[in-house]
Amino acid sequence: MGGKVDAWIPALEAFADEAQRILPAPMIDREPIKECGGLRECAALAGADQFITGALKSFLEKAGPGVQIFGAMAGKSASAYRAAGEAAQSAVRATTNRPPAAETGPAVVPPIIPGLEAPSGPLA
Repeated sequence: MGGKVDAWIPALEAFADEAQRILPAPMIDREPIKECGGLRECAALAGADQFITGALKSFLEKAGPGVQIFGAMAGKSASAYRAAGEAAQSAVRATTNRPPAAETGPAVVPPIIPGLEAPSGPLA
C-alpha cells in the first residue's frame, strides 16, 4: 500500500451527515397533458416530459440508497483518517518530548581564532 491520499476530514464528515438525511424520491407523478391549445409540438413535448419525469423518478429512487452507502463510507474514512492523524501526532510528540537516553555534557566550544574572536559568538 502506498501513495498519497488527500482528504479534507471536515468535508468527509459533512458529506456523511448530509447523506444520512437523504429523503425518498418526491412524488412527481402528474396528469399527462391532454389539451395542447393548437401547438403542433405539444404531443411530442408532453411525451418527452412524461418519459423524462419517469426516468428522473427512477434515477432518484435507485441513487438514494447508493448515496447513503457512500456517505457511510465517507464517515468511516473520516474517522480512520482522524484516528491515524492523532496516532501520528502522538507518536511524534512522544519521540520529540522524551529526554535524551544519556547525558551528553556540554557542547564542544570551537577554538578562538586570533582576529576572529569566537566563531560561535561570545562565550558567556
